[in-house]
Formats: sequence, C-alpha cells, structure tokens
Amino acid sequence: MRIKITTFLIITVLILGVSRYSIAEPSKEYVPPRTPPLTKSAAMVDDNKFLELHNFGKEYFVSYNPALKLELNMEKYPEFNNTHLLFYGNAHGDKGSNGEYRYIGVNDMGENLPNIKYPNDVTPAHQYLEQNNWLPTPWQRIDVKQWMRERGNPIYFNPKLDGRTELRQNIWWGLKLMHGDEFRGDETVPWEQYVHVLQPPTFWGWGWGIAWHDEHDGQGILYRTIPIAPEWVRIKWVPNLYVKNFDPGTPVETDPTTGATVYTAEPFTRYTATVTFGIAAENEWIKRPPPELPIFIGAAHQIDQTHHKAVLKYKSGPGSIGGLISAFPWGAPVGYKYQTVTFNANRAEIVAQFDWTAQPQSKSLTVGVNDWPGFRYLYEGDTGLVYADNRLTVPLTVKPLPDAYVANINPGTALTEPGREYHGTVTYGLQANFPGPVEVKLGLTHNGWPVSGIHERTVTLKPGETITLPFTWHGQKMGQNSLIEAKIWPQKPTLKDINWQNNTRRVLIKSHITDIAVTNIAQQEPAVAGTEELATVTFKNLGANTETFTAHYFAGGKLVKKDKITLPAGKTDTRNFNWAVPGTPGKTITLKVVADPDKKLPDINRANNTCTRDVRITAPALPEPYCQGREKNSREWTVTYVWTTTNSKGETVTHNRDVTYKEAISARLILNTRQGDDQAPPEERRGAWEIKPFAKKHKLDPNKITRAGYGFEVLVETDYWTDWETKVPTGAAPKGGTPRDLKLQVEFWDTKGRSVLSGPVELEPIGKREAKGHTYITWALKAKTHTLSDGRRITDRKHYTDLNNYSATEENIDKGRYYVTVSNINDFGMTGELEICEEDSVIILGNMYDDIYTRPGRE
Repeated sequence: MRIKITTFLIITVLILGVSRYSIAEPSKEYVPPRTPPLTKSAAMVDDNKFLELHNFGKEYFVSYNPALKLELNMEKYPEFNNTHLLFYGNAHGDKGSNGEYRYIGVNDMGENLPNIKYPNDVTPAHQYLEQNNWLPTPWQRIDVKQWMRERGNPIYFNPKLDGRTELRQNIWWGLKLMHGDEFRGDETVPWEQYVHVLQPPTFWGWGWGIAWHDEHDGQGILYRTIPIAPEWVRIKWVPNLYVKNFDPGTPVETDPTTGATVYTAEPFTRYTATVTFGIAAENEWIKRPPPELPIFIGAAHQIDQTHHKAVLKYKSGPGSIGGLISAFPWGAPVGYKYQTVTFNANRAEIVAQFDWTAQPQSKSLTVGVNDWPGFRYLYEGDTGLVYADNRLTVPLTVKPLPDAYVANINPGTALTEPGREYHGTVTYGLQANFPGPVEVKLGLTHNGWPVSGIHERTVTLKPGETITLPFTWHGQKMGQNSLIEAKIWPQKPTLKDINWQNNTRRVLIKSHITDIAVTNIAQQEPAVAGTEELATVTFKNLGANTETFTAHYFAGGKLVKKDKITLPAGKTDTRNFNWAVPGTPGKTITLKVVADPDKKLPDINRANNTCTRDVRITAPALPEPYCQGREKNSREWTVTYVWTTTNSKGETVTHNRDVTYKEAISARLILNTRQGDDQAPPEERRGAWEIKPFAKKHKLDPNKITRAGYGFEVLVETDYWTDWETKVPTGAAPKGGTPRDLKLQVEFWDTKGRSVLSGPVELEPIGKREAKGHTYITWALKAKTHTLSDGRRITDRKHYTDLNNYSATEENIDKGRYYVTVSNINDFGMTGELEICEEDSVIILGNMYDDIYTRPGRE
C-alpha cells in the first residue's frame, strides 16, 4: 500500500566550540507526565505548565478566580484514559429532560461552557454534523452576538484561539470521540472557522468550544457543544522521526591517538553536508492517519549562541522537500524557518543536502530533527518517547588561523600646531592562540601618506608577542586634522586572519582651532520707553578646545555688563543682561555683545565675535478696564404657546398665552500664587520670605503676589440658571431644546500691557454639579508636564510668567501689575446672548533669581 505522509521539518546544523552550548534549548521546558493527573490541583499545575510554554501566561488556571468569585472545578473522562476538563463554578442553567444542566460552568472570562450531555433543543435536521449550515467566524457575526446577548451570555474573540488552523486536528478528534455516530469524520471541513474556542486544550486536558448553525427551517440559530481533544489524543498516532547518518562534506582524517574519525575543515569555508533522515511507524498512525500531522522542528546551528539556518535540498528517497514557509503553531522558537517534507512510503528514508560554513575553533557538528525539547516530548509518538535518535554529532577540527592585531597608537599629542614635529609610538601583536610564529607586514600612514621606517615593513611575531615602534610626524596647516592609521597583515604561513576587525586601528588628532561666536541676542519687541528690559545672548564655541574668554554687553553704545565665560568645544551657553530703555518712543536702540573684546585668544574668525540687534521703542500703554461694558449677566425672553381644546358643544377652541423665561450667568475668577500659603510645598513659596512682609506692609493678599518666572493657579467658577419651560401652560406642547454648553478662555497680559501665549487659551472644566436648576462648573488651565533643573518631572495647571516683566516697587505697586481676563468663546445658553468677562491681576515683585542669589537677613 502506498502511504503518503506530509509533515513539516527544519534541518539545521550546530557547530559547538565548547561543550556547554546545547541545541536550541527552550526558555521553558515542559515534560508532560506519562499518566494523566488525577486530582484537580495536579491537573491545574500540569495544564498551566503546558499553557505557559505556549504563551498563555504563567497562571492560566487558579484555584479561586477573584474576578469571577468562583472556585476551580474538574470533570474527568474515564472513557478517554482519565483525561479531564477544568472550569470555574458549577453546573447551572435550565435542566434538560435527562436531568443535566445546560452549562457545566464558565471559563476564565466568564463565558458559559455548554454541557455536551444536555439534550438537543430540537431534533437535528441532518444525520451528520458535517451537513449542518455552520455559521463561519461566529465571533465576528452580529446575529450570533445578538443571540448570545439575548441569553445573557458574553462572547469574546481571542486571537490566540479563534480561527487557528493548528487546532483543526484537536477539534476533529473531539468530534470523533464525543459526538460518535453524528460525526462522519470528513477531514476537509475547516472546523476552526466555525468554532469559537472557549478554552484551549492542554496535553491531558480537554479544550471546549461552541459553534452555531442555521438551517433556515424557521427554528432560527441553534448551537452545538464542540469538545476539543487534548494533545495526548491527537499525538497518539504520530510516528517516530530519526537521523540515520550525517556527512558534513569535509575531508576525513583519523585521530592518531584515539583512532576516531575526524572531519577537518578550513575556517570560513562553505561545505555541502548530506543527511539521511527517516520515519518509523508501525502503530495506529499507519492504519488511520489523522487529517493533518503536527510540525517537526530541527536543531539550531549555533556558534556562541548565534543561530544559522540551513535550507534543505532534496537529493533522493521516496518523498520530496518543499520550500521555506513561515507559518508555525503557538510556542515555536522565534526566528526559525520551516520546510515541508513528504514521505511517500512507510518506513521511508530521504536523503537531503544543505550548505554550511565552518567557523574557527569549533569542535563538533550536529544535525537534528524534532530536537527542541518543547516539541520532542510532545510529538514523538506513543512508542516510548523515542527522541534519542533525533540527533547525530560528528567530531570536527577547524584549522586554526592567526590573530594579528594593532594594539595601540600613541601619537604623542592631543592637538596639533602647523608644522610642529611630534613623536609617537605604535604597537603591533599576535594573539597567543596560534601554534607557531607568523610573518606579518606592517602599515602606518599619516593622512594617507606612508610613515617612513614602518610602512610595509615585514617582521616575524611569536604567539603572544607584541612589538612597539617609534615614529615621527608633523602637524598640518591650521584647521586641518591629522589621521594616523596602522594596519597588520599575515603573510606566512597563511594570508588569512581569524579576526580582521582588529587588524586596523586609527587615531584622529585635531588641529588647534579657536573660534568663539556670538550667535544671537533675544529681546522682546517693542521695548517700552522708561522701563528696564532683560535680553538673552547665545554664545557657541566653534573651535576644537575648551576656551575661557570675557564678554562685554552694550546698550546704545553704553557698556552695561561684563562677563567671564568658560565654554567647551562644540557647546553653546546663554547669558542674560538687563538694560534701561530710553524715554524716546518711536526710535530704535542698538544692543551689542562682543566676545573676547581684548583679542586675547587666537580666534580664526573675528567677524562672528560680535552680534548686534536693533530694538524698537514704544510709548507705555495706558491701562483701562478690560471688561468694562462687556458683561451681559442675564436675559429674558417671551414665547407664545398655542393649543386647542374642544368645548361642551363639540367645537374646537384655540388658546394662546405668552410666557416669559429668564436665564442668568455669574462667574468668579480666582488667582492663587500660594506664596502666602504656609501649607504649600517649599518650592511653591520660595519668595515668601520677601513677599509676605511686602504684602503686610501694603495691606495686600500675599497669594496674589509672585516673582517673574514663577507660576500661579487660575480657577473660574461659573453658575448658570434658567427656568426654561418650567411654566408650560396645561394642554400646550413644550417647545423643546436645551441650553448650549459654555466654553471659556483666559488671556494673560504682562506688566507691559502685552498679551502673552500668542493670545487666549481655552480652559477646561474640572468639576460640575447641578442643584435646583443651577449648573455649577469649575474651570482650570489644561495640565502640563514640566522638567525641573534637577531632572524631576512635575505636572500642574499653573500659568508661568516670563522673566522679562517689570517689578512692583515700594513707590509704584501697579508697575508690577500682571492682568488676567476670562471670557466666553462661544454663544451659550438658550439665547446665545449672555457674555462673561472677568478680570483680576497678580503683582510681580522681583524675579526668581532673587531667591537664588539673595538671602533674607537674620537677627
């Protein structure tokens, strides 16, 4: 009889440098017990190990499910070798005519597990299950979900379970064993497309599913319980795979000491290996093959834990080898490739070949099939778990290669000056792992030009020996760096090297370059006449070295500040300086910053040592009440209701009545700097040491005083009320409609009367309540996350002021007045004619640096 057996297989090779490496060891090894677990606790432990291996987590089953508040229970099936089914809770639902409940329990998601012993709700329309009109992908169907909801049952799609082709065999065997004569055994039905998997199978544990069909006979959607067989049931009929012999394709030698055969390979050389593997089967698998065989996996070609995949090519034997595929069931090692292998006869053997490349210092070469422990235990048939013949190892000798290297280059300087002579050394070596001396050629260049006395010189090095040679070189012209490169090449007895990465070493010596640039002066415009401004300057070191220099700051030709700055190569730095704005509106003033004004540095570009900026001067704005005449707090309007009645004479009488309604809005703006709050964190009241005495002296609220650069909280409380349609006449129909929601915005005005943040920003509601017709809403700025100078990250709803603000003084408090206005964005309420406008202010007293450089006095 001609038996066609199609399976999947990887055949790869393993080169072992030392004995501690093993073949494709899994991250978690699971060995199923030879006999089924008989207690609930033992079954839970074994099922969890199996499911963890297949990526379902560490504790799929627990003895008590706190989310469901249910205990774990077990049902055993003595008729199927004491296999079991785990579930939560107890039997429930309506009782059938045979006394069985409709459900045996629930799964971990709370989905009901139907009872296979519960009688059919209606007489089956067909003799065999295969004849039913099954509904495909039920987890996606609206009609099935609606059917489940009507019965109070949830349905959840699980991509690890639903629609998985590798479960088709388990479903096939479950139907065969538990549905008996109703199942014809058709192997072409894609059962995984019809069955919603409620619980996965394990090695000894049953999975469970449900499927729906509609025969369009007026009875609507019907369901059937679908048992999913354990792996033990499915793999009983799997044959034994083995590797018979293996020739790596290298020359063969005999070890003079042991007489053993040794395969000798050249390093980094490609060889073609030949392997014979086969399939031995004399059990039920030959009599009755399942609809699809499991997948077999080969060992890994591993060198220092690096996997190399080999591709099988068919050579001879009763069968064939397909191309690479990527599909593989749950639990497969990541990164592997797979091939289909078809045996066309019982006890067949196929000869295949694959290419591999020899690696240095390797001791053996291994080829395996079905050798990953996570698979070999599960899929090696019922013939005593025969996996000892799944691997063959041959001794391998890879001829050694020398490892010549450049150990070090010491150029004798870190920076160069044009034309200056420098004296350096270079060290070459030979690693000690080669058995004899090696003749090598040396190389040494400076910017590509040979260094005399060393370049292309030939020397002989002993294993483990190093040689250090002196050399002389000269600095290039200003701005041109020097690259010194050393190389070493084996010459005899071989031109090859085991590691070409260390045969070359380079060192770059930079030319001594000084170039300090003033790149920018940042200043808000226009500047207000008669005020004080703060400008920010950016410096950058474009040179090759850390430099220390002075900087002079000018406003209108007048020196206002001197600074000493140290700046590493390639880095930038910013500095601030204050300057007084002249009282001449309409004119401009020039700001100028000069780096190294005394020309003490050998700067190669003096042009970028100076930066200027012209700033326009404007007259101070006259403050006026922002919200004056803008508020409309209440509205009233009249609507007419018309309705009809019938009098005692049967005549229709028309009625109408005018009703007046009202609506009102109020708002309260709350600003809080927290500088006067003793319970606030210290970092939020750093200026309190000066602010609180100032507030007490001038009878001000310290929580409305802050520093330039600090933030403050903004809250708005609104109260909206309307009596809309609370007075509808009896018999009249309501007009309908509800008030439109309110949207608020806030705008900030600095001490110079300028709007900041590029205009208003929207507030968001953070609290809402309703009572007696009133709607109360609390509004705040949107939360933002800031990174502090110490690296900490904080999130708050504060508005932060800019450093470039005036400060209040003892004589003029209003000079530091920082205004906040709140208004509605949209037309809101019933009429859309209400308006909100609230304004308040905080006072700026000094800036944040006063709390860093200034300390309060002590008595």
